[in-house]
Amino acid sequence: MPMQAITQWTVTDSPGTSIEWIAVEALRRRLRSVRRYFDRACREDQEQTEPIHQLRVSIRRALAGIVMFKDLLPRRRRKRLKRRLRAIRMAAGPARDLDVAIERLGKIDVPPDLAPARAAALERLAGLRSAAQQGLEEMARQEKAKPLKGQCRKLLRRLHWRGPTCRRGVPTYGEDGPRRLRPVVEEFLAAARTDGSELAQLHALRIAGKRLRYAVEILSGAMCEESAAAVLGLLNELQDCLGRVNDHAVADVNYTEWARGATGQAAELWDWLTRRNAEELDFVRQEFHDWWTGEHGRELRASLAALVHERPAVLSH
Repeated sequence: MPMQAITQWTVTDSPGTSIEWIAVEALRRRLRSVRRYFDRACREDQEQTEPIHQLRVSIRRALAGIVMFKDLLPRRRRKRLKRRLRAIRMAAGPARDLDVAIERLGKIDVPPDLAPARAAALERLAGLRSAAQQGLEEMARQEKAKPLKGQCRKLLRRLHWRGPTCRRGVPTYGEDGPRRLRPVVEEFLAAARTDGSELAQLHALRIAGKRLRYAVEILSGAMCEESAAAVLGLLNELQDCLGRVNDHAVADVNYTEWARGATGQAAELWDWLTRRNAEELDFVRQEFHDWWTGEHGRELRASLAALVHERPAVLSH
């Protein structure tokens, strides 16, 4: 994995830096990204789908940072900001789901006799997408009344070390980082005890993998560069596999919902799409199974086991 991919979200590669400074800078960068994409998602044309996607990703990153450094943050302000970020993410969810559905349906080569039904379905989904934008517009009105920027600044100004100090005062990145990473790794390894037979288990593994990736991004500067790059690279591969499974699982639910009450060619279209999607879902689940039980999956689990046991070559330079 290119070093640029590691350093984009890593604030320093010096393990001797104060954990307070790391927390402030890591959260500042992530919350700044939320504000930037929130503004773009609210004001740009709906055909521009990337801002909403990046908004949801940036919120997940910010929430992961808030959870990681929760003991350094004032409780009430932390909880208020978490609730607001989750509300924005929830408001953006339907719009993002419809963006994905519209893109997928537009790319599928349907039988020629179902092309008119597909065109009508796309028109229907576009209407639903316009309605979904209203949730974000409501969040934008709340932003004018109470700017997110001010709320973030007030939280960060009150961030400080609240635990016992070491001989030199506040612990360093290298000293404090491993204990913050370990629970996230253990959560992932617990979710990893799956045979992949249940979609709910794969979804839980996907969520745990995202949390772990965001945690490693924050703490990679306290790890050796090679280990951080290897773990992040493998986690990205895993997320790609699980993301394809999730896309098809969501599509199955959507097709069932949209098929209700459909007649004629519309009913034929949703039935054809459902059968096609089921075949593809079987394929991507097997793709995940091959990756997870193969060399890369074993390498990822071994690397994470090393992180939990704090092997010096992994957790320090």
